[in-house]
Amino acid sequence: MKNFGYIAPTPDPKLYQLGASPLPQKVLEPDGDWTKFSPKFEPQRKRFETFNCCSFNTIDCIQRLLQRLGDNTNWSDRFTGITAGTSAQGNSPTIVAEAIRKNGLIPEDMMPFSDDLENIDDYYSWDIEKGACITEGKNWLNNWEFGYEQVPCNPESMMTALRYSPLGCAVYAWEEQNGLYVSDMPANHWSCVVTSYEKNKYWLVDDSYLQDGTNLKKLAWDFKFDFVLRYHIDKKKEKEQLTIMQNILSLIQKIISIIMNEPKPMPTPEIKPEPIAEPVVAPVTPPKYDWSNREACRHSLRVIADEEKLPVYLKNQLCETVRFESGFNPKAININKDKSKDCGLCQLSEKFYLKYNNMTCQQAIDDPERCVRIMARAFKAGRARDWVAWQKLYLKSMNRKYGFASSSVNNQNLSLTIKGLIPLIVAIAGLFKFQVTGTDLETLVDILVMVISGIITSWGIIRKFKVKTDNTIDAY
Repeated sequence: MKNFGYIAPTPDPKLYQLGASPLPQKVLEPDGDWTKFSPKFEPQRKRFETFNCCSFNTIDCIQRLLQRLGDNTNWSDRFTGITAGTSAQGNSPTIVAEAIRKNGLIPEDMMPFSDDLENIDDYYSWDIEKGACITEGKNWLNNWEFGYEQVPCNPESMMTALRYSPLGCAVYAWEEQNGLYVSDMPANHWSCVVTSYEKNKYWLVDDSYLQDGTNLKKLAWDFKFDFVLRYHIDKKKEKEQLTIMQNILSLIQKIISIIMNEPKPMPTPEIKPEPIAEPVVAPVTPPKYDWSNREACRHSLRVIADEEKLPVYLKNQLCETVRFESGFNPKAININKDKSKDCGLCQLSEKFYLKYNNMTCQQAIDDPERCVRIMARAFKAGRARDWVAWQKLYLKSMNRKYGFASSSVNNQNLSLTIKGLIPLIVAIAGLFKFQVTGTDLETLVDILVMVISGIITSWGIIRKFKVKTDNTIDAY
């Protein structure tokens, strides 16, 4: 299938739609007939194919709108093709319309489709000063307001839109049956619908190709249009001047209204000064708990631990655990491997402690006192191992990664316990020997002294270990 330069537009949710856009819906031709305006015919193919149908037939629609406003200038299709980036593959009608909206139009004689152009590369090149063309296009934009919107491809919508402007339309070119052109293939060309009549019989289009000596073609009423645009043109200066005049008139009306309704001056009543009462300053009570910095957090945590009646060694463990869990930061949040969170000063688990205390992560951050009380009660209940930092501090071997010593509390426990039990074991062995050998009474007394000594020695060593591991220094 031959393509004359039409590329179907990419769907764009920002593209204005008929009846749902800010473009004015001003009826310009009630019967939808634009044949009374007839721009000069210009073919898109001479010595070579330009594939510029989107520019030729979009500008055809614009020139009919401008002729209605009294401007009969012939505008350059070639300039629009260049600024829109048209090539041997053609272009999309929305890209061409947007290029006009941003770059404007320039007269045909400034950049014509002249006979001295040899090929398509010559056609799409700047053979005059580019800057002058761009400036002229900006001048056009200073004078004209231009817009476009998509029209549904059904007869009712197209007849409505034809009252506002001629329509650009995507068609299959060209297959004729019984004097009318029909469509049973995808669109390969962009053309211009200039009238909708005769209704239920045919559409009349103005094309950029001559067929049987005419550029006007009749399309069957059920012709399949793939894409349709309508256009809007208005003079900028007239609108701006109208807006200025409206603002001036509005200002004059406001001034007249103020003058006519100006109230008469009222006598000023005598105002006696009232005695000023001394402000009552309420005493400032310092907060019981302070969470503003690390040291304050540590102190508040120990105060709450006392209120929860934790022994000193558990209070110290609680404090150290919080230090390694959150660094005394009430806003700390840790993301676990399973994407759950540990939140707040005490790093309460989202899956356990927060869930069973009906708290959210944000509530844990906002209420550190409640978090400390939950953690203190867990420690009293023997649940300290629920915190990983406590396990690393008091159960597992100290890892240099966390800055701990290299020995194990468990190893210390085992070693000191064995040392404490050795005298007791020796004493029990003596009793066993007495029972077996029948040692005399004097020896029995010696063995009993050994047993009591072993018990006392073992208790002293074990108690020494407890004092050492309980960290009984109560430092606030």
